[in-house]
Amino acid sequence: AQFYNVTSTTTGTLQDGKPWKTTTIKKRSGTGVAPMITLVSFLRTKKNGPHVAS
Repeated sequence: AQFYNVTSTTTGTLQDGKPWKTTTIKKRSGTGVAPMITLVSFLRTKKNGPHVAS
């Protein structure tokens, strides 16, 4: 998935016999240092638009 200058990669794994999905979010290559961003704030931004409350 791509969102502004951010890419996210979701991988599925098994831990203790249970399926887990891990999503890694980072800036696209060539855009500098990756921001400190959580999945929750990423999804909130995706839902509410680009206006991020600090």
